[in-house]
Amino acid sequence: MKIHPVEPASTDLAHFQLHTAARFLDGTNGFNQLADKHRRIQRLATRARHERRWKKEEERFA
Repeated sequence: MKIHPVEPASTDLAHFQLHTAARFLDGTNGFNQLADKHRRIQRLATRARHERRWKKEEERFA
């Protein structure tokens, strides 16, 4: 927050609207982040499954 704003608030609003429009017209619109999150969850689940399987085999052969 500037103490002495050089530009009036209307240009700030216009800049904000342009910025949000660019974000909304991105096409991906955050879906790539969702896909990354999904991929990360899948990877963690796979690792957990593998670790559980190894633990079961260790118990069986112990």
